[in-house]
Amino acid sequence: MRNRFTAFIARAALMPGVAAAGDLDAGFDILRKGERIGFHAVNVEEAADGSVRVETRIEMQVKIGPIPVFRY
Repeated sequence: MRNRFTAFIARAALMPGVAAAGDLDAGFDILRKGERIGFHAVNVEEAADGSVRVETRIEMQVKIGPIPVFRY
C-alpha cells in the first residue's frame, strides 16, 4: 500500500501543471540605489510537440555621468 501511495505522489509531481507556457513569461527591472539600470526578461514558449523553450534576456548599464562604466 505504501509503495502505491509513493508512486501516486511521484506521478502527480511529474504531471504537467495547469498553467500554459505563455503564462510563465516574466519581466523585471534591475535597480541600483533606486534607479533603473536595466531589465531581465524571460519568455517561455511551448512547441506543438510538448517541448518547452525558455529564452532569457538581460541588459544592464551603469554610468557615471554620461560615461558607461559597466555593461552586461
